[in-house]
Amino acid sequence: MKFGLKSFAFVLAFVVAVSMVATSFGTDFFVSSAQAETKIVKVKKKKNIFQVIFGNRKKTTKKTTKKTVKRKRTTKAKTAVAAVEKVENAQTVLVMGDFIASGLADGLKVAYAKNPNVAIVKKTRGSSTIARPDNYDWMSQTAVVVEEVKPSLIVFNIGSSDRQDMKVDGTWLGFDSEEWWTEYRKRVDSLAQVLRSQNVPVLWVGVPSFKYTKMTRDILAFNGIYRDAIEKAGGTFVDIWEGFVDENGKFVYTGSDINGQQVRLRSSDGINLTKAGKRKLAFYVEKPASRFLSIGNSVLANLYRDAPASAFANRPVQDPRLLTKTRVYSFTDPELDGGDYLLGGNSQARVFKEKSPLDNLIQTGQTPVIQTGRVDDFTWKASVGVKKPAVEDVKAEDKSASIRPAALINPITATN
Repeated sequence: MKFGLKSFAFVLAFVVAVSMVATSFGTDFFVSSAQAETKIVKVKKKKNIFQVIFGNRKKTTKKTTKKTVKRKRTTKAKTAVAAVEKVENAQTVLVMGDFIASGLADGLKVAYAKNPNVAIVKKTRGSSTIARPDNYDWMSQTAVVVEEVKPSLIVFNIGSSDRQDMKVDGTWLGFDSEEWWTEYRKRVDSLAQVLRSQNVPVLWVGVPSFKYTKMTRDILAFNGIYRDAIEKAGGTFVDIWEGFVDENGKFVYTGSDINGQQVRLRSSDGINLTKAGKRKLAFYVEKPASRFLSIGNSVLANLYRDAPASAFANRPVQDPRLLTKTRVYSFTDPELDGGDYLLGGNSQARVFKEKSPLDNLIQTGQTPVIQTGRVDDFTWKASVGVKKPAVEDVKAEDKSASIRPAALINPITATN
């Protein structure tokens, strides 16, 4: 029995020693010499005592293959304004000018997209200026473009790129010199006259502020020159400056859109306009443009398009100057303020042959006949049956008799 324990201990010690040697050197002792010469010895991971005795037991794990499902990005489609087909005789708004005018034309197309009676035509040159007509001369090309488009209204904008030298009679004038400003005013006046000579209403739109302070200062001076020139020529200047600056008059990237929401109005360069900025620029033009366009698709026209005729539309027309009696009106009666006629209707002026009392008074001196008892009857009528007392009788009467009813005293002879 003792021999068996010693033998077992010896064998166990031998195994432990072999495992320690194998662990320290990490080499494979069981590779044959022939294989060792041709193969590179692989370094195995260190094994602990239990792995040497019992061996490596690999856990059998079930491989689960997961299918990767690619999800498609769901992007919300931008809701664009659906444009309606324009009618054949639609009024044409011609937009001319530089790159700011191009953005203005895009904004106007959105503004009138649902109106079939107004069409926007863009004829712009992005780098065109007044200072350098050698690039594109609006003085000579305006009449050509107007003859081609035949617009009902001209919308013009230019000046964003005019801060450069001008050539006059072979001599270059430096920008911001006194001679430069004098020549520039002359050219603007001439261009305004050319625009108005086309016998079409003209809206000259001002230039917005820009990122750079020096540039903004010059643009303010430009807008003043444009306003004076176009108003002197008989056109209309559209001031859009307040829409693109803050309360202190400084340039802003972000501001209120046409709905009052804070949006990005200018691009990162501080010069170009975003879509919201173009739409806001067009918003300033819509109101003055409506004075020259017959907007048949307006909200008021749609509300009253199928409205019944006024109850008094077919009654005989009487001269209001000759009326002696008037009927009672209700405060909600639309005829009280002329509301029984639609805006834009073909209402003809009423012409009356009979002369009014005012006409007779002015032309012949004939005073009108006043009806007795009416509020405008100011004639004095003496009371009937009252005898005017003589002055001597009044003195002779008793003092108590001087106290008479007020109705018996003639105000002409009465004394205090």
